[in-house]
Amino acid sequence: MGLGVNQSFPTATDDVLGTGKWSTGPAAIAGYLGPKVKVAGLIQNYFSHSGKDSRDKVKLTNLQYFYYYSLSEVMSIGAGPNIIANWEAGSGDKWTVPIGLGINRTFQIGKVPVRVGAEAFYNVVRPDSIGSDWGFRFYIIPAVPAALFKWTGL
Repeated sequence: MGLGVNQSFPTATDDVLGTGKWSTGPAAIAGYLGPKVKVAGLIQNYFSHSGKDSRDKVKLTNLQYFYYYSLSEVMSIGAGPNIIANWEAGSGDKWTVPIGLGINRTFQIGKVPVRVGAEAFYNVVRPDSIGSDWGFRFYIIPAVPAALFKWTGL
């Protein structure tokens, strides 16, 4: 379990790719990491406080939920989709709610474990004005913290 603060920066190279606003808000995470089952939720809220006056203000909630089941020591199935609520959008555009499933496997590259996975999501609820029916995520995640602790002697 953890609590914190998150920050969003206006770094998008095109208006359609970002909000154009600096945004800050609270964040919390909680979960269960058992030997076979891993379930967690990360919730973040963003409220704009500065940025381009020509852009809409930001009032956004992001809930990323995780569910994974270990098939072996190196392979699991599950997903980590993001439910998004844009509180500034019109009534038919507020929510994006995906469900999905994927598979991942951990490989050893040199001394560093690397997890490679793919997940597909169907948006059961999506904005009326913009949004896709389906989403896909491919990821490669090196276990950097373990390597850092070993290098620093911690």
